[in-house]
Amino acid sequence: MTTPALAAGADASLGGRQVVHVIGSLAAGGAERFVVDLVCELRRRGLELTLLALSRRRDAVGEAMAAALARSGVRVWSGPTERVRYRTVLAYARALRRLRPDLVHLHNVNAEAAHYLVRRFLGFPYAGVRTVHSSRLDDSLLVRRGFAANPIGATIFCSGAARESNGSRFCGLVRTIENGVRFDWPVRTPELAHEAKRELGLDPDRLHFLCVGRIMGRKLAEAPKAHDTLVAAWRRTGLGEGALLHVVGDGNLRPALEALAGGDPTIAFHGVRSDVRRWLLAADCFVMPSRWEGLPIAAVEALGTGLPCIFSRIPALEDLRPARAHWCEPSDVASLARALVEFARAPGYPPASAVQEERRRFSIESTASAYLETYARLLGSTDRSV
Repeated sequence: MTTPALAAGADASLGGRQVVHVIGSLAAGGAERFVVDLVCELRRRGLELTLLALSRRRDAVGEAMAAALARSGVRVWSGPTERVRYRTVLAYARALRRLRPDLVHLHNVNAEAAHYLVRRFLGFPYAGVRTVHSSRLDDSLLVRRGFAANPIGATIFCSGAARESNGSRFCGLVRTIENGVRFDWPVRTPELAHEAKRELGLDPDRLHFLCVGRIMGRKLAEAPKAHDTLVAAWRRTGLGEGALLHVVGDGNLRPALEALAGGDPTIAFHGVRSDVRRWLLAADCFVMPSRWEGLPIAAVEALGTGLPCIFSRIPALEDLRPARAHWCEPSDVASLARALVEFARAPGYPPASAVQEERRRFSIESTASAYLETYARLLGSTDRSV
């Protein structure tokens, strides 16, 4: 099989180089979906790539991602355990020693911790890159040591908000490269929305609000996606007669959130879905009242689909500069309830030109080009990590 040329200017440094990306697992999550899109695009441009998933856990979204990776010719390795344990770290070290990559790219806190534990035993030269996917970082001891000691030549922040919050703690080359998406589905139109509603069994005469994200955290009142604020606000609005709230996602806090919903028949929990883009086409409004974010892929996908959004006023969401949005204050039930009612009373949709601009700004192609430039800078240097 022939592979296309690398991006212009990167050929001399990247031709024949082996690159490994490390994530926690192939499972539903914005960072994971971004990494899969990124490595598939980098492989399309001719880079030799392997994706290492520390956990063997996969859900329906993970299976779809694995199929996309296989179609793109990206090699995938998964660890031996569901949760990251001692065996996982040993297997990760063996995988790296076997592959001997020229560049190792870490994408989450589990990757940082595992790499910290094996870094002294790898025995071959490589360049290191990390991407910071959140504006609020895990502060556990092992992760802090990983951030400080892992041999990283470049730190990439997924948004200006993530860099503003955390940039001072990292040295070396620091860049902001916004997350990208492969927009391989159409922009929403009334006709497409009606068809998607029919396929999903949704009543076309009701408004459908959609929230996508992991329902995870230590407790509902502190969870990043603020599902508790959304459910409380929804129940306050009284919109149920003509509208439904759809929650797509899963996590350890789902039972507590369903209890908070109190059996409200106008709140539907759908769990992990591999057809999120079909849901985006069917929805009338996307809702993300997060307490913090890095650069949320689900929000970018919603904007690139042509959905109006309800966002909390946090830097990462304000940085998106949506053409049509209602805003609420973080963790403010009354503020979010007002935004939900305002949209229901006067639904409005962004112009097609604004949607196309979102797609251009957040295209995986432009994101991949910026990553390739960073790789070329590191691999073209004689100063390599060991």
